[in-house]
Amino acid sequence: TDYDFFTLAQADERCANDRLAMETGQAVSNEEWVRFASNGQNVLLEVVKTPMFIDQKFVGVLGIGRDITHARSIENALREANETAIRASQAKSEFLANMSHEIRTPMNGVMGMIDVLLHSPLNDEQRRMAEIIRDSAYAQLTVLTDILDFSKIEAGKLELAPMAFNLEAVVG
Repeated sequence: TDYDFFTLAQADERCANDRLAMETGQAVSNEEWVRFASNGQNVLLEVVKTPMFIDQKFVGVLGIGRDITHARSIENALREANETAIRASQAKSEFLANMSHEIRTPMNGVMGMIDVLLHSPLNDEQRRMAEIIRDSAYAQLTVLTDILDFSKIEAGKLELAPMAFNLEAVVG
């Protein structure tokens, strides 16, 4: 009986599950921390108490306890690792969003100054170099915008804005 394995108080608690199984005729399952009286060891048990019948006559309760201490500690470790990974991913997304904004601001200044430069008198070589700078700056801004969009997607903060467009031109 439970009194052979557990302290008196714990055995009394477990007998309550025996009575419940007897009264309902159904198996009773629970998880419980127990301290074995024989060695004082604490373990987490998954316990199932099932009423036993022979020829439809109740003859007793069968109790099966399975030590799930190690399995539960692994589950907890995995849960903590998953939470840590989620926090790391969120931190990465926030970092990318912040860096994208920090880089985009001076990039807009560079692009504005390039536009001013291109509207000033330049020789052909200077104009060609300024256009290369402008095109590179716009390409860099596109990359920064993509990074910001991906970080917003990961953070669940991307907002879609409906807008009219020409499907034929887009597909073309």
